[in-house]
Amino acid sequence: MRIGEAHGLEWQDVDASGSRFRIRHGKTAAARRWVAVPEALIEEITVTTPPDDRTAERRVFPGFTADVGKNVMARACKAAGIVHRHPHDLRHRYASVKVAEGVPVTQVAAQLGHSKKGMTLDTYSHVLVD
Repeated sequence: MRIGEAHGLEWQDVDASGSRFRIRHGKTAAARRWVAVPEALIEEITVTTPPDDRTAERRVFPGFTADVGKNVMARACKAAGIVHRHPHDLRHRYASVKVAEGVPVTQVAAQLGHSKKGMTLDTYSHVLVD
């Protein structure tokens, strides 16, 4: 997911039984999609959010913004003693790992919300070569 997509998630976008998030807003039809989420993450989110706080229009991650995501990532990288990475680098890593695993580029493009595989190849070609 893009950091802005995570920021915009509302409880009506959570399918806990299907272990996925719905991205309702996006520039293209391809950007509006379902995103698979690890069951452990869905469980953690639902366990830590009281049922009364899960109203349809309420944000899943209240207080989360792009700046908060960048700051948290910077602190986590520093604490781990690794080079600083931006949250968007996780999308790049995901794309490169999936293609390296043999997942078709068309499928990776759909998961990332790209309407064409060329967008994925153009955007992530520098990562895929490495």
